[in-house]
Amino acid sequence: YMIEDSSPLLIYNKRGELFYFKEIIYPAVFLQEDDGITITFPHLPGCISCADSFEEAYDMAKEAMELFLEDYISNLFESTTKPSKLKDIKMNVLLLLN
Repeated sequence: YMIEDSSPLLIYNKRGELFYFKEIIYPAVFLQEDDGITITFPHLPGCISCADSFEEAYDMAKEAMELFLEDYISNLFESTTKPSKLKDIKMNVLLLLN
């Protein structure tokens, strides 16, 4: 079984203001086995969950994806280069006069 679920990606600045929004769709794969249902996301390596029923599997898939993406986004911003302060930027300016 396979379904597609969309989760909005919302990113807020330090003042709590929304500054980025994008809806992203990640397909989830539900594999029914003897001992339950395994849920994986082909485009989110390591994002795996399991459930006993398809009703529970849908909820577990959504929760697993949200937690995975929350952690990913958090790590993404932590590893991003911090901007320089304006006073620390040194520029060489060449002025040509005729």
